[in-house]
Amino acid sequence: MTASTSSRTPREVSAEIIAGLSIIEEYRALGIETVGNPRASGMVSCHAAGREDHKPSAWINIKTGYYGDSGGKDVAACTMSLFDFAVKAGKFADWKEARAFYAAKANVTIGRERKIDKADWRDRLEFQSWDTPGNDVLALRWCLKTKPGVTVEAIKAAGGVIA
Repeated sequence: MTASTSSRTPREVSAEIIAGLSIIEEYRALGIETVGNPRASGMVSCHAAGREDHKPSAWINIKTGYYGDSGGKDVAACTMSLFDFAVKAGKFADWKEARAFYAAKANVTIGRERKIDKADWRDRLEFQSWDTPGNDVLALRWCLKTKPGVTVEAIKAAGGVIA
């Protein structure tokens, strides 16, 4: 462990846990069948969990630990962390139990984590690439629901980011 346990945010602790694991092996242990090698972005294709999937329509990101199902009806609802996926797979009662298990496996101490100042919303944002599968669809749904007439292309052209 490189940082003191009292100076890290929960997000930093989770990132340290993910960095200490072989994400592909953890997902394989949860029943995911990967296809091919990870791309430079960290994305690797896999078969979807919980439904018949002859052609790989899901993905995992070995850098962030996230799983996403690109072939389902609701892409946003099918994107989750390793901790949430392990709960969905029936291995743990909740994400905190899963996180504690993976922290022990990665030799990361969970403890007195620094609380994020709720007044500073910038600390809670996590910017994502437009290339991440599902982000275009998520932005499109937001446009259709809250900003009719605005397009994803217009957001990108204006330099918009997704967080």
